[in-house]
Order: sequence, then structure tokens, then C-alpha cells
Amino acid sequence: MIRCKVNDKCYVGQSTNIKHRWNTHKYKLRHNEHSSKEMNKDWNTYGEDNFEFKIIQECTKDELYDLEKKYIKEYRNSDNYKAKIND
Repeated sequence: MIRCKVNDKCYVGQSTNIKHRWNTHKYKLRHNEHSSKEMNKDWNTYGEDNFEFKIIQECTKDELYDLEKKYIKEYRNSDNYKAKIND
């Protein structure tokens, strides 16, 4: 999960290589290329230090999609960041 500490908005995703995935998110955010334009705007406004990257749950590869759906639903609210599927 990526969470903005200032407004508590979050983005939930999945990965089999978390370090690489986080680095990709950070790269895209730093270069204004993230698919969540709203998160990119907040990243530019509040700065990188006001975002946290957090592992919600570790699981097997077979469980990834179901758990991602579960946590998106659990953390879902109208204020959270939206992004294209398969970002």
C-alpha cells in the first residue's frame, strides 16, 4: 500500500517483487508518469517524505489477486487514489 500521510489517501496493489514495484512507483511519481494523476499531484504538493510504502500482507503468488481485491475493498472510500487496472 502507498499512503499519503497528509490526507490519508491510499493506493493498494500487488507484486511478486515488492522492492522493484515500489521503485517503479517512485520513479513514475518522481517523473509525473504515474497512472494515478491525483496521487502524482499530491506527491508533488506534499513531497516524497509524506508518503509511506507498507506491506499489508505477504502471501503466495496464487493468493495475490484475491487478497488485492480484498484489501482494495477494505481500504476503499471515495477519497482514495484511483489508477488504471494493471498499473
